[in-house]
Amino acid sequence: MAIKFAPPPIRPKNQDPKGKKKTEALATEARARMLYASHTETLACVSQNPYSRLDCILHDLHSIRAVVEIKSRTISRDKIREYGSYLISSHKIDAGVNTSKALGAPFICIVALDDGIITWVVTSKGGKKLFKYDVEEREMQKNVNGGKKVGEVALLPVEEMNEFIPWRDKL
Repeated sequence: MAIKFAPPPIRPKNQDPKGKKKTEALATEARARMLYASHTETLACVSQNPYSRLDCILHDLHSIRAVVEIKSRTISRDKIREYGSYLISSHKIDAGVNTSKALGAPFICIVALDDGIITWVVTSKGGKKLFKYDVEEREMQKNVNGGKKVGEVALLPVEEMNEFIPWRDKL
């Protein structure tokens, strides 16, 4: 079965005035999405809407297999383990959980790191959360170019993390 991949989503230029960091992050996310989709024998349907709440849906010829949020971070798996959790905006997790419930597919958070891909299967097919995670209000980076903002974040525990594959040499 041939696997087809959609191009990375097009984002409004005003989200990244410098352009380079956002372009690199989107390219890394696209490579991670393609590798994960090919490994799971699914197709990756990517939202072309820059305002969509989630990055893509994995499906086969007959059904939706997963709802996915993909992140790209310049950090190692060991550093994530050292921190004890992965920090992500809680609205991304909420959107994934709600979409999982609506579509009857699990919600997976995929993070492309410097030395591999890590994943969290956050919900079951019915949208039920599979593990507990803390939610806190924290100061965080505003966007890919820096800056600061205060927002609610979810801390996904490393105990629930799945190490997918060392991947830079695979593409």
